[in-house]
Amino acid sequence: VLGEDGTLYLSSDDTIYALHPDLTSRFSYDNSDNNWSDPVFNPDGTVAYIYDKKIMRAVDPLNNDILWEVKLKGDIKTAPVFDAAGNLIFGSDGKDMVIVSPQGFVQTRLRLAKKFTRVVSTSLPDNQILILIDNNTLVTIGGLAESWDPAQGNVQPAEINDEWEIIN
Repeated sequence: VLGEDGTLYLSSDDTIYALHPDLTSRFSYDNSDNNWSDPVFNPDGTVAYIYDKKIMRAVDPLNNDILWEVKLKGDIKTAPVFDAAGNLIFGSDGKDMVIVSPQGFVQTRLRLAKKFTRVVSTSLPDNQILILIDNNTLVTIGGLAESWDPAQGNVQPAEINDEWEIIN
């Protein structure tokens, strides 16, 4: 993976390497106890995200400092996706999904009916997200309110569950 500043990121079985454009070492990240993914960068290239099994970690690509990490119930199987606000969206085969702010705050944590497969789209109207679960079911997730207050009428019980199953 090539970073915005020209840094080259490579991974092997036991190390993630960051190399300056002249191929001298910027840093290396010990991967011997884990199986970290290749880095995924936020839109402006200032943060790298790596994941292994149940942990998503934000890393400063300039000095390798860990900025934050979030743990899920199951293994993370696909790379995270960014929405228009720069939030990171990812899920696991443990039937959970999270939306994390660039600062590392979990904004939304959802328990799904089936295993999370991947984010399909973050560009639906009203900040909705379309995800695929269990490799065959599309689910839309609406934009959530900043706060919940039953007195304001923005919280009510619901039994609505719109799902579409892909039939091949």
